[in-house]
Amino acid sequence: MSDYDVVVGHIDTVPFHDPFHRDECVATRTQLLIFPEQDTPTVIVGQDMDQGATDSRIWHHRIIDLFIDSVNQDGWTETPNASALEEYLKGPGQPLLQAIHEGYFTEWNGHNIVGHLTEQARAALEELRNGIDNLPHTTYTLWLAADYLYEADNLITAFMPDAEMAELVQYWEPEDESVILDEDVLSYFMRIRDEKRGE
Repeated sequence: MSDYDVVVGHIDTVPFHDPFHRDECVATRTQLLIFPEQDTPTVIVGQDMDQGATDSRIWHHRIIDLFIDSVNQDGWTETPNASALEEYLKGPGQPLLQAIHEGYFTEWNGHNIVGHLTEQARAALEELRNGIDNLPHTTYTLWLAADYLYEADNLITAFMPDAEMAELVQYWEPEDESVILDEDVLSYFMRIRDEKRGE
């Protein structure tokens, strides 16, 4: 057993609408990142947007990355529960994270310094992935606000006061936390009001 812990930093497993895919129902990806070169090895989980490019540190394996979400047969995104994931990374996952860190090394390939994992570290990374796959997951459905809120469009008038609109939002805000809209309800209502003023 190692005499140190891999620090578990920020954990964010809730996807949101990827702003690089406007007018499409495309969710961000839930990505686990391991930073083996830091003085204190660290792991974080966050949301990755499709920017059409890869961070050079990830490309050259100076940061180890895993996408830990999936899309089910209905097209909905499933990600690990944040609390279960944090508990796993701080508990049963620690020896695996330590093995990954200890089996990490870099070398010059003639163009760049590139990170590598020993065979044992690669096996630990795969075991870590399998452990995360077996955690409780939450399913999220991504909607365009225009589709989810279309029935409310007729309630918005061209000169509806902000206070009245804010009150209306309370009735149309998704009650199910697994429903994710591409824009918040108030912003959508204000946009509909502005469009009606221009008619």
